[in-house]
Amino acid sequence: DGFEIAALDAGLRTAAYTALAKIYFKQQQWEKARYYAQQSLYTNYYNVDADQLLVIIGRIEKNKALQQSSLQKLHSYNPLNHIAAFENYLANPNAQNKEQFLSTITNEFPVETFLEMAIWYWNIGRNNEALQLLQMAPQNPEVQIWRAYLTRQPLPEKVQPDLIFPFRNETNHIIKQLMRQRKHWLLHYYSALIERNNNHPRLALNLLLDCGNTPNYAPFYAVRASLYQEKDSLQILHDLQHAYQSDPSQWRYAQALCTLLNPLILIRLRFISNIPKIFYRGCIMLKPIHPQICLLLHCY
Repeated sequence: DGFEIAALDAGLRTAAYTALAKIYFKQQQWEKARYYAQQSLYTNYYNVDADQLLVIIGRIEKNKALQQSSLQKLHSYNPLNHIAAFENYLANPNAQNKEQFLSTITNEFPVETFLEMAIWYWNIGRNNEALQLLQMAPQNPEVQIWRAYLTRQPLPEKVQPDLIFPFRNETNHIIKQLMRQRKHWLLHYYSALIERNNNHPRLALNLLLDCGNTPNYAPFYAVRASLYQEKDSLQILHDLQHAYQSDPSQWRYAQALCTLLNPLILIRLRFISNIPKIFYRGCIMLKPIHPQICLLLHCY
């Protein structure tokens, strides 16, 4: 009802009809989905989502005329449309068409293109197509998480999370679902990254605190250290030390420790009597970790 009312406004009509088309599509009411998709095109001829929906409806209903006309229209104004290229492959799934589809994805981060496409299909209830795309995609932990969710299989035990930074709310949604089934520190870590990106630092911190000190992954502790408030200096020190111990070759953790302890350096901790002794003990603890920091602090 809300979208029907919104469609009375010419400025909102295209978006409202497109949303209605997707709702009916998910409910497999193909006739209504087709009607609203076509209605949205009257106010926006270049409505990509509507044309993509019509291509899929044509494929499902075996309506070749609708499928081909919608594909041709998509190619006419958006020849690089990846959904259209994938639907071309699905219309005639063979090795040559698969290779032709894959050759269209030539950007620097092809995995992100595959994820965007898979999530678009998932949002309209087409999990099989989403899974096909994820099976073709370069494999990384985010892709593996989506595959685990769609196939209802457990996440692989050994994953390599380096340089993977999920940011989509859809990914966070399925991570929450997977976390109800089993506990895995990587799920908490990735959900925390997304929550931090959404400006929910307290929620992100709680997710990481739930994991304790079990992960053997330095960035986990660096992220957690960054989420504490300034007054939680001991917890920050603990996590930065843990990060450095996990990966002593990474200079950023030593730099973070220096930054944390820099005020103590400026007031010459060794000679100031009113500094709490716990801070001094914290610096002494750094001796086996990074001698240069300790020299700066006159801890030797």
